[in-house]
Amino acid sequence: MRFFSISIILILCVYGVHAQKYGYFDSRVVIQSLLEYKDAQKELDKFAETWKNELDQKYKTLEDLQETYASKEILLKPSDRQKQLQNIYDLELEIEEYRQSKFGYEGALYLKRQALIEPIQEKIFEGVSSVCRKNRLEFLFDKASSIVIIYSDPIHNYTKLITAELEPKEEEGEEEQQYGQKEEVKPEPAEYAGYINSDYVLKKMPEYQDVLNELENYEGMWKHNFDSLNLQLDSLNDVFKKDEVYLTSEMKDIRVKEINKKKEEVRKFQVDKYGPEGEVFTKRLELLKPLQEKIYESTEKVAQEKNVHFVFDKTDDHSMFYVNPVYDYSDYVLEEMGLGEQEDIVR
Repeated sequence: MRFFSISIILILCVYGVHAQKYGYFDSRVVIQSLLEYKDAQKELDKFAETWKNELDQKYKTLEDLQETYASKEILLKPSDRQKQLQNIYDLELEIEEYRQSKFGYEGALYLKRQALIEPIQEKIFEGVSSVCRKNRLEFLFDKASSIVIIYSDPIHNYTKLITAELEPKEEEGEEEQQYGQKEEVKPEPAEYAGYINSDYVLKKMPEYQDVLNELENYEGMWKHNFDSLNLQLDSLNDVFKKDEVYLTSEMKDIRVKEINKKKEEVRKFQVDKYGPEGEVFTKRLELLKPLQEKIYESTEKVAQEKNVHFVFDKTDDHSMFYVNPVYDYSDYVLEEMGLGEQEDIVR
């Protein structure tokens, strides 16, 4: 779980009208270096472990109730069967309410995390602002944020300076350079930036169509199975509706259980194959990775050739409301890969 997310992606310091200077840092590295964060995480882990054990115990009680009911279902009177089913249903509701109250959005764990992390966030913001002022930076980008930095020269990385800014200060004289110790290279502010649209570049690559074709075949294989499961579920529902008036309560319960079981099978198949981390998504990442690496390599070459210090990816960055097309290096990247058209290149 991510316990920290920088809410401000850029730090802006104004010193009058002059060339803009900026750099980047990695907030994950900074926060993980802080003793306060490690202590906060340990405290959060203790709360989470306690609540998880309580939740596991409730699930165990539910499982026992379900097993007991299943073993005696045939022998129970309709009234007793209904009572036990109601007990199971009530416990399921109680478990879900407990889970939401402890682990849900704005649950106890979320609120505890906010209380512990907020002072650490404020400390980091102060450290970032201090480094910006000392190094006269107008912008400082967070590589751990949603902004995608395709290329950045490490000389513009201010992570170590921010970490050092947040560390307890040494006694006077103790921080002097030791004889023979290699002095670390101080980061320098960047001045030139550009962007690319990686989706535009990707769709121009001949290999991309091959990826789409392979994905279509892969998805088609699972679609046949998914359609078959849905047909089975529809058939069960249709038969139940047709027979419902003739069925006893016991027979209805059996049919409903069968339908619910098939629904769960369909749902699980959909999540496993088509969910956010399902097999189709994973396969897509696997097939696109070599193409993305090729784009990154070409972008780095273009950036070095054109003396561009930062190259951002505009494809999924909705925070870029407006960008001047003159800073679009997409066609240069295509040209580097041997795919560009001369008239497309913005000079």
